Amino acid sequence: ENLRHEVLFDPVVRDLLERDFDAFVEISPHPVLTYGLEETVEDTGADAVVLSTLRRDSGSLTDFFTALATAQVHGVDLDGDALYPGAPDRHYALPTYPFQHRHYWPRRSGAAAGNAELAGLRTTAHPLVSTVVELPNSDSVLLSGRVSLEECPWLADHAVLGTVLLPGTAFVELAATAAGHTGCDRVDELTLAVPLILQQGVAMRVQVVVEAPDADGARPVKVFSLAEDAAEGEPWTLHASGLVSASGTAPVAGTAFEQWPPSGAGEIDVPALYQRISAIGVDYGPAFRGTERAWRRGDEFFAEIALPVEDAAGASLFRLHPALFDAGMHPLVAPEGTGGDGAAALPFTWAGVRLPSAGRAAARVHAVASPGFITLTIADADGTVLAEVERLVSRPVAVDQLSAGRRAAAVSPLTVDWLPLDQEAPAEAVPFRVETVGRTDSARDAVASVLASIQDWLATDGEADSAERFVVVTGNAQAVNSGESPDPAAAAVWGLVRSAQTEHPDRFVLLDVDAELSDVDDVVSAAVAAGEPQVAVRGGVVLVPRVVVDESAVVEPAGFGCDG
Repeated sequence: ENLRHEVLFDPVVRDLLERDFDAFVEISPHPVLTYGLEETVEDTGADAVVLSTLRRDSGSLTDFFTALATAQVHGVDLDGDALYPGAPDRHYALPTYPFQHRHYWPRRSGAAAGNAELAGLRTTAHPLVSTVVELPNSDSVLLSGRVSLEECPWLADHAVLGTVLLPGTAFVELAATAAGHTGCDRVDELTLAVPLILQQGVAMRVQVVVEAPDADGARPVKVFSLAEDAAEGEPWTLHASGLVSASGTAPVAGTAFEQWPPSGAGEIDVPALYQRISAIGVDYGPAFRGTERAWRRGDEFFAEIALPVEDAAGASLFRLHPALFDAGMHPLVAPEGTGGDGAAALPFTWAGVRLPSAGRAAARVHAVASPGFITLTIADADGTVLAEVERLVSRPVAVDQLSAGRRAAAVSPLTVDWLPLDQEAPAEAVPFRVETVGRTDSARDAVASVLASIQDWLATDGEADSAERFVVVTGNAQAVNSGESPDPAAAAVWGLVRSAQTEHPDRFVLLDVDAELSDVDDVVSAAVAAGEPQVAVRGGVVLVPRVVVDESAVVEPAGFGCDG
């Protein structure tokens, strides 16, 4: 019949497409009709999918199930009972919203308490201060903890002029938390003197001290830090100091923000707001970009703020999460019309701060800008007050203040210094072979020559006698003393041999000299016996490289200026 008459396959497919059939599956051991189907669908412009089941040399059950899954993805209904007789009918709902970029692994909220209880310390769940100590016979309280970007990665999202800082809101939250352990609920005042700079790989010990009350009932509070790897006897840095007290009243609940959004206020373009903030040198990462919507009405600012999902779980561990607290002030950082002409500013003094224990992950904000300071009220959607700030004064900060405030030793400002080799008589002579690199203007030729010698040695004597060392002697390959200019060809040879030293430990020695030596063998013998892989000779003195602290890079922390 097929040979004598028209098959009419194409007209039938076109008719099916006109009747809104939108899925065609060729069930066969190898696709034959699929290509014709695809051409017809493409010619008609129909919205249909063409699928097949198996292919030649790909006919396993897995391939068949893969074809079924492909069909289902394209809208073909499958009979699950036929596929898996007796299996339970399970349905899994897919998200009804676009995929969101979130961290898969939950972020650590802070340092663990460890064995603090075994040391007789009272522990807390606070991410920044994990222990509480009531100091005997002093009516004082000490909170202690550990802060690092590894344990609190969200802190890395708060950078000013390229430097990651512990936010001012964290200092206030720490003061309020410490005050709560003494029965105080109000931070009367807190002045930030020195920024706490956070750097990768550097853990900072943090202590918050609340002292005995004065005659008026106010207690001094201070916040200190010290790098965990600080040398014994290194002084702690005082970052903030002030007073806390017991107000004797509770925040009024359920009255804040009776109308939301506020009437008569114009909405602020939030993406443009963060662009202006970035232009003045304040770089907020995802954890601190908490302003979702904002409005302005004259000198009043309103905002809806929230933490990212991956950080929201840690909100309950704070009275008010520092990132959420910080977001409440963002609409005032760079208002419309300021462009990129402003200057980065940091909180300098706080007054009349109350942080009732809340732990919310989202909130509403009302801020009022007055000449020289701002007031702030943060509440949840029900009107419960989460934070009150009667007065916040900020001060501009310059990049040199932050760069000077870096603790050099904490970031290991190390350098290489060449120190005299302690030459002791070798207990046993070690055999070695010396390869001298002559003066040449071509680094390529010098490296190629040494490489050939190394490869030949490794292939013959080097592998046969593992005790023998291959010593490469160069001239002025390293700037051992100030004012020296290394020879490029010799320096390139050092780079090659250092790679060989990595691949073959304890087999190669580098010797750099400043003049012709008559006793090269004696110097090499001493270096080989001492197990030194790199040696230099200057003025007849045998030197070896050692990593030391660059004292010229160590600077004292700088505080904020108070003169605007």
